[in-house]
Amino acid sequence: MQRSAWIFRQVTRSRSRSRSSSFAFCCSYFSSPSSSRCISSKLYHCLVATERYASTDAAAGDLFVSSHPNKKQREASNTFNTETKSLSSEARKSEDVHSLRLALYKHIKTNEDDEEIERLILNVIALCGSREDLQRATVAYFAEIIAKARTDPTARIPKRRQKMLSRLNRLISRLLKAFDLPLATVQNLHRTACENSVKLFCYRRFLKNAMSDANFGDLIQGVLEVDPTMRRFVVDYLGDMEDPAAFQWARRFQEPSYCAASNSSLEAEPQFRPFSSETFALPERIRQSISMVDTKNGLNNCLNQVFASTSSEELVIGLDTEFMPGFLTLDEQVALLQIATKERIFLIDLYTLENQLDNQDWIDFFRQLLCNNRAIKIGFEFLSDLRILNATLPFCRDVMSKTTNVVCLAKLIHNFCQADASFYYALHMSKTSEETVANNPADVGELPPLGFGLSDLCAFLLGQPLDKSWQLSHWTKRPLRAEQMDYAALDAYCLVEIFDELKKKAK
Repeated sequence: MQRSAWIFRQVTRSRSRSRSSSFAFCCSYFSSPSSSRCISSKLYHCLVATERYASTDAAAGDLFVSSHPNKKQREASNTFNTETKSLSSEARKSEDVHSLRLALYKHIKTNEDDEEIERLILNVIALCGSREDLQRATVAYFAEIIAKARTDPTARIPKRRQKMLSRLNRLISRLLKAFDLPLATVQNLHRTACENSVKLFCYRRFLKNAMSDANFGDLIQGVLEVDPTMRRFVVDYLGDMEDPAAFQWARRFQEPSYCAASNSSLEAEPQFRPFSSETFALPERIRQSISMVDTKNGLNNCLNQVFASTSSEELVIGLDTEFMPGFLTLDEQVALLQIATKERIFLIDLYTLENQLDNQDWIDFFRQLLCNNRAIKIGFEFLSDLRILNATLPFCRDVMSKTTNVVCLAKLIHNFCQADASFYYALHMSKTSEETVANNPADVGELPPLGFGLSDLCAFLLGQPLDKSWQLSHWTKRPLRAEQMDYAALDAYCLVEIFDELKKKAK
């Protein structure tokens, strides 16, 4: 047997022989009656492991069978053939997955048809199956593309390339979820996401004064729970900021025991910069009606109560979403869906329900909510919310594409401005004290573009802006703080109130 293996190695190493002649030599040698030799299982594995001879599987298998005349040897040869065919099939599967990866990247890079991209994604997921090696190789392939594109973090990335990288991030997030792989699988990307999150939190807290201390503490604590090695980065970054409050936070996070602090201890931290602005608030009766929905039965009851209104007025539903923080995902993912009517507000806990509901449950829920003609659905930048919902629950893409009776407030305001220049002027002046437009504009087309947010609309139409200090918060931490629940409920409820005010102005 050792001589057989030696002969095979000599043949395969010889570049002077063609594939057919080399294999023919092996077959003639091993099947020679005078030598009574037979190809061994180990030798055959050497044969098929060489890529140049991958196509000789069937012939080698036949040779192996013909060399084992008795019953015991025939049984062994059948087992051998099954194993070798499996090996060949797995090798072909690896090649197919790689080809699909290349095709998928090409489509994403050229921003081609979304339907074709979706088809390729589903094919990649299906072909990888339960093979963790293929799953990890697929994720690593796309992660390496992003890493190479971001070798210089200070370099300016063209807008088109930014869009491609954003789509690749969404793809990696989806693959990690589909394959049930931890975020640490793409360690470099995750580390970058954590560092960028810390920088954003510090900017919002200390430079913009747009985040409370309790919220800041929750977020930094969340980062350190996900990646304890981030502690040195957090302490150094806070220590380098020219702010006494940041320096105090750096000293606290320097203690390893601080991240194990309870919610109550965090609330006891002194407020370095208290917030005292007058903002729009929920009516007390609405505030008392807020319900957190985190069970399957609760989800069904929620829809029954939303559509059970006996009022003669048209049913108007405000819809909004809150996202997972950046250190938990490489792309935006919905953690909370808010549904508001004039009587009640429901907070749908997608983060918790995702482990309780199957795909069909989600499809049925969104079909009843979004495809129901009995209600008008109000959103602000609603297409953006739908896009992120699709990324979070990709199997609901089809039903969400059939959404009916939707009003996007951003587009509605734009139409108001086009129809009435005085409305444009009033909204513009509510945002700034600078006289940048004429006092009596006649043509909106001559006016500069008007950028506005939901808080601007609240200030203009409802008299008070929204308090956005909890917009960026730890939306996956349970239980949610009372301030988070109030903020999330108010974001959806104000849409209903703004829509009513716009209807009055239209009349």
